[in-house]
Amino acid sequence: MNKSKKVSLDRVLKFKGKTLSILFFSILLVILYLSNYVIKTSLEAPVPDDDRVGAKSRTPMEKSSPASSIGERYALVFYEQLSTYIATSILDSGYRVKIAILEPSNTFQPPKIFKDNGITSLGYLNILGVPSSLLSWVKENHPEWLLYTSSGEPARYWYGENLMCNLAVNSFKEYLIDRARSIIEKGYDGVFLDDVVINPSELGGPLYDQPIYDELKHGPWIDHLVELFKRIKSETDAIVVYNAGWDPPNEQLMNVADGVMLESHPGSWSGNVNSPNYYLRNWDTIYNISVIAQRYAEKSKIIVALNYGDDERTAFYTYAAVRLFDFYYWYSVPALNSISESKVLKLDLGEPFDEHHVANDIYFRIYSKGIVILNPTSKNSRVSIRVPHNLSRLIDIKTMSTYEVHNGNLTLEVVSKEGYVLLQDPMEGVNPYPMLLLCLTIIIVMVFSSMVFIRRRASLRSTH
Repeated sequence: MNKSKKVSLDRVLKFKGKTLSILFFSILLVILYLSNYVIKTSLEAPVPDDDRVGAKSRTPMEKSSPASSIGERYALVFYEQLSTYIATSILDSGYRVKIAILEPSNTFQPPKIFKDNGITSLGYLNILGVPSSLLSWVKENHPEWLLYTSSGEPARYWYGENLMCNLAVNSFKEYLIDRARSIIEKGYDGVFLDDVVINPSELGGPLYDQPIYDELKHGPWIDHLVELFKRIKSETDAIVVYNAGWDPPNEQLMNVADGVMLESHPGSWSGNVNSPNYYLRNWDTIYNISVIAQRYAEKSKIIVALNYGDDERTAFYTYAAVRLFDFYYWYSVPALNSISESKVLKLDLGEPFDEHHVANDIYFRIYSKGIVILNPTSKNSRVSIRVPHNLSRLIDIKTMSTYEVHNGNLTLEVVSKEGYVLLQDPMEGVNPYPMLLLCLTIIIVMVFSSMVFIRRRASLRSTH
């Protein structure tokens, strides 16, 4: 064969080979892009059909807080020093913190990374008294502050570490307002007021002495609390959240405060703070308090439910109990000096479709990304729940068991004193056809490329 023709043919074959390769790889990239788009959109949960939820509302409830969905409301409570390193580790580890209650004497100012991530920081302020180490100073400078027991001794609280002071005394109020102001000046968004006692005459027990308070002379204690709350808000422009302890939110205080903490709700402890005995409080009491608190949550008030415990069973029980309502959740040991590694502190249930429901004494609430179920009774029970169509397959986060939904019904056995968190299977609703199309395309391209290569080799041989 003529050498020039051979060279020309060789160039044509090379050109055609390169063109075909470029063409088919371009097609492959387009198909990859389209397949990825279809897979991504198929993973997005569709809006539930109106006939599946069977409750008052068929669409997710409005957020009472613009900062986060109700299903990812968490309030970190941590009284040790929170360094930048620890704060960064908390966020990097997946904790969904929206509010942080910190001790300013240990954490001088909120970590910058919290500010950058929109986390509201509240500085701790105890308003019932002052540290016992200040007894000599108080007696010398403000003896009128002290409250006394019937035996004539200064009234103390929290293992005797603090002295009770008279909130009716204006100079003590000024002292507390100055402390609140200094907390805000450090960069905190607000203050968390602890040991907010409605009536000091009702105090008593191992942690609190019973003080003598002259209500006829000073007026109701609650009036001085309201005045203090109002002045802190007006003089510092601070967010004010107070600790209601085991009591329901107080109407007079909630008319002024921005929020409230429900402590030991429902996970509680007894004994020594360093070696506690954990238990769950009476469910009827917890439920009644929660119903009252929910009314304030629906008015955009902050409701923090702080729970104590050190095992996963308690964590899931308390989490399910709190997620029946629109509260901020946290789970810790009583010393509040460490961060629990529980799974329930890193979940996002999305928005609730409606309020919680009760069936056979089993409580549950349906969210856009899953369901929480609580059995507070002393017996096992079987429950059937109507769920939206996007939740056709659910995973139990505690056991990693899978539950299939049949005809819109989820039926399961719920164990006594257990909380369940069932999340949507991440692979649920994935359309398999894009993947099949992608695999078929790759095979076709590989076969066609091989055929082109073989044909080209055969053409080259025929020219010799």
